[in-house]
Amino acid sequence: MNTRTLLILLTVLTLTGCSSLGNAFKTVGNFVTGAGEVRTSLDQITVVAKPNANGTSATAVDVVFIYDEKVPDLLPKDAADWFAQRDELNANLWKYLDIASVEVPPAYIIDVVSLPKRYSTAIKVVAYANYLNKKGRKVIDLTTFKHAQLTLEAKTVAFAESTEGKS
Repeated sequence: MNTRTLLILLTVLTLTGCSSLGNAFKTVGNFVTGAGEVRTSLDQITVVAKPNANGTSATAVDVVFIYDEKVPDLLPKDAADWFAQRDELNANLWKYLDIASVEVPPAYIIDVVSLPKRYSTAIKVVAYANYLNKKGRKVIDLTTFKHAQLTLEAKTVAFAESTEGKS
């Protein structure tokens, strides 16, 4: 067993032993957990792939919904590392995160990414795009967005609040 796996297992055991408040307190526009963590207001994600996206390759995009404040520190800081470790992380941290995965070919639009059932209770939401170019591998924080749009470009991923979507 390698050191990273051991660290993940120890963290899972620690998280399992911690109790949290089962009920959240509602505030204007956001939900706040018992620990004071603001929950996401994200409720829609659109992915737009330009014709030259990712060197004209289909792009895997994972949106990770995180439900425990200790989990973000355990996740990779780079998409290449995320995709290399995704199965192991999901197996060990499944109680504390959900993954919405899509594969997007160039010149294609996914109007609405399917969100997990408990998405609205996530305290953090990040996206990883499996890009050929290192510039496109950054972690994208979507926590504060309501209607996020990811635009897959030739060498990187642009992201912004969408002007379209649910009202």
